[in-house]
Amino acid sequence: MRVSRRLMAVCAAYILCAGLFGSMNLSGDERAFVREPYQLLGGDYTRAYLSRGDIRAALGVMARAYFMYWYYRPMFSPIIEERHLDLFQEEEQEFGYEITSGATESDEATLDRYADWMVVPEPNRWYYHGAGKPLLPAVATIPPLLLVELIGRGEPSLLELQFGRNYHPIFILTRMSHFLAGLVSLLLVYDLLHRRFGEERALLGAALFALFPATIRYFPNIHHDAIMIPFLVLTVWSLARSHYLLGGLAYGLALASKNTALLLVPSLALVLAHRLFCIWRSGGRQVLLREIGLWAKRGALFLLLAFFALLPFANPLSYAREVLTPMTQRAFDPRGEDVAAFSVEAKLEEPRDLDENRSRRRPEVMLLTRMDFLSVGLLFILIATVLVAPRLRSDLLRLSFIVLLLTLPYQVIFERGLTYRYLLFLPFFVFVLAGLGTRRQLVWVLVFLAAIDVVLLIDPITATPAHILQTGNTLWEALLPG
Repeated sequence: MRVSRRLMAVCAAYILCAGLFGSMNLSGDERAFVREPYQLLGGDYTRAYLSRGDIRAALGVMARAYFMYWYYRPMFSPIIEERHLDLFQEEEQEFGYEITSGATESDEATLDRYADWMVVPEPNRWYYHGAGKPLLPAVATIPPLLLVELIGRGEPSLLELQFGRNYHPIFILTRMSHFLAGLVSLLLVYDLLHRRFGEERALLGAALFALFPATIRYFPNIHHDAIMIPFLVLTVWSLARSHYLLGGLAYGLALASKNTALLLVPSLALVLAHRLFCIWRSGGRQVLLREIGLWAKRGALFLLLAFFALLPFANPLSYAREVLTPMTQRAFDPRGEDVAAFSVEAKLEEPRDLDENRSRRRPEVMLLTRMDFLSVGLLFILIATVLVAPRLRSDLLRLSFIVLLLTLPYQVIFERGLTYRYLLFLPFFVFVLAGLGTRRQLVWVLVFLAAIDVVLLIDPITATPAHILQTGNTLWEALLPG
């Protein structure tokens, strides 16, 4: 891929804006994600064994720690099997492990309490972990954390900076894997658009992606979605070039980052169905059967490679159980996240604060309401289908449009709002925008996004998810009273 000066300028704009967000101290979620790679490698147990020179014991505890994460990490609030509860019993007794209570930032002794904790794999606290997040993002975070450890020797620790500074360059390095994932995603978006629509639209699309507020806010953030996006875009890039081997591997790694990557499967299936329908209309039944056989082989290869790419990072059975959680009931640790709250049945229940005499809505009506089919969602679908669908003259645009439509059922489980959870839809939004918009329209959208970025970057601390979500909900309620 040729990197022009204008593309370098777009990349520089992303690096600057994302760098400002990335220099903030870590959020509560990120603090847990930073500890996780260390625990994944056995934590203080491994460090103690290595200090003794006992390599064999160190490797043993690392293997057991990785197994625990591999087996249970994909699920919310898992119930640990009896045979695994004592997996670190020998180390717990030898090194004096004790269950610790939490500390808050308002606690005067917070720093000391965190510093005294043993950071180790804790089977009795696994209910804190989850869900849908296999191990690839944690593994990807290990190299920058090692650099932080090496660079920070003799300097204030990351823990001290976390509680003593709002901004510091070391936080950018801590988030470097995710920061670079955004840059790789940007380059893949550009290359895909360049091959389909030419240089000018590719540059505008890349700039839209680079300056979208969610991009600069959530790529330099240690959430698993940021690692998933480049693999998801690489999957689309590979399939667009008929590289099914690379596409399968890339998709498996996207699944190994977060299970929401599964949304790509129904979208790809619908695009393939459209292509086969066109083949049947133009070539007849025999040509259709031949094409179905060919695509069945390609699909089997794609899925098989995806499975083997996922396998080192998640137990497939645990992964499948978590994916099916909205439709099924499973046992979970009540001390952790209430898994039942994520079921479709729970999402369709009437709010408890409604009038008790109000008749209960039918489940299918509640589902339509949740998906916004009874309000702006239906209007969007009708207008978009009538006006936009005939202009979707490439598989890339059809795929992107279908993925965007899936935001409607997606928000049944996850509340609406441009948080990190919706980062996966951003590349497909850019594909549709760059493919259908005029140059003038794209420039105006770019100016609008840049203006929003200026407001957010004045003080990124005040542009936290809570502030953004609160603003979005206020606007939503103003537009749709009642």
